[in-house]
Amino acid sequence: MTYGYTGTMRTKPGHRDEVTAILLSGADGLRSAGCQLYVVAVSADDPDLIHVNEVWDSKQSHDASLQLPQTRAAIGRAMPLLTGEFTSQELAVVGGLGVARPLESTSLPASTGLPEGAGSPEGASSPEGASSPEDLGSPEGAGFPEGTGDEVELYLRWLGFLRGAVLRKAAGLTDEQARWHPEGKLLPLLGIVNHLTGVETRWIDGAMLGRPTEKPADEYTPGADLTIGAAVDAYRRRAEQTDAAVREIADLSTPARDDDKDTDLRFVLLHLINETGRHAGHADATRELLDGLTGE
Repeated sequence: MTYGYTGTMRTKPGHRDEVTAILLSGADGLRSAGCQLYVVAVSADDPDLIHVNEVWDSKQSHDASLQLPQTRAAIGRAMPLLTGEFTSQELAVVGGLGVARPLESTSLPASTGLPEGAGSPEGASSPEGASSPEDLGSPEGAGFPEGTGDEVELYLRWLGFLRGAVLRKAAGLTDEQARWHPEGKLLPLLGIVNHLTGVETRWIDGAMLGRPTEKPADEYTPGADLTIGAAVDAYRRRAEQTDAAVREIADLSTPARDDDKDTDLRFVLLHLINETGRHAGHADATRELLDGLTGE
């Protein structure tokens, strides 16, 4: 089936021409990938809106094109210039001037509602300069947690699984992409990873072990000296420290040493699971808007 896609994206003020140039920079190579028609257009009455219309031999050809290194590099350059406001629609092309005759089937593909022109299917290659999953290490807790009669281990398994969900959304990003978020909305993935590291430090080292801790003012939006690779390494080290401390304490009824928190280890672990789960969903939203990546 001949596949069509139409969508819009909104740039930050003053960056429309720069983004259109990026979108057109790799157009010459799309024909060999199965693209029949690729049109980038701008609105006469909206200075920040870009329209993209595409026709492909098949949806498979379109999806495969998103794995091309030049496509990934273009996405990486364009995303910081966009607001995160996208529209998209998948179409079954029935014909037209300049379009090859489609196959007989014209059933519509299921619309994903994603910014396909800025998307990346799972398994896409990383843009140049990005940290790959191998660079970041295999996220702990990647598999769905199994049940156990040991309540401490059950909590740690769920916490590890949720940490892994966050780390998988941080994999394959450049530092620039890790700092991106829709203007005025959500948080950057770098900030999410950095914040969760701080949360575990404050609740385990602070509340449970009685050590002095504090929350930095820039925890959600760290300075330029923190890279996504360094943030992930710190989060993984913190996870190991948390798990070790919890297993050493062992008794879930152990009270917190922080006088400001009238609670115990069970409460702290349930809070960490809740906090990490909320921000794993937050990371899902930011990453999907960034480049279309979905899934756990």
